[in-house]
Amino acid sequence: MVKPSIKLAVGWDDTGTNSDCEASSAAAHLTVVGKDTLIWNASDRLVDGEIFPDNELRIVRRAPEPATETSSETPVESSGQQAS
Repeated sequence: MVKPSIKLAVGWDDTGTNSDCEASSAAAHLTVVGKDTLIWNASDRLVDGEIFPDNELRIVRRAPEPATETSSETPVESSGQQAS
């Protein structure tokens, strides 16, 4: 398996209070892998003293759909009726 090249990796500690006034904290890491992939990790998560599991989210850019040819049909208005 080829290991992807890492272009950028940053991390930070986050602390705060949620909407229920409970103290929360986590360590977060954002890693850019290649030109089309980001990986976000959250670890050491605590909410009101309760330990939560680590999270990992992989975000991959998807190529746009290829353009389709313009149809020669009569345009349809938003009401669903054909334009005159």
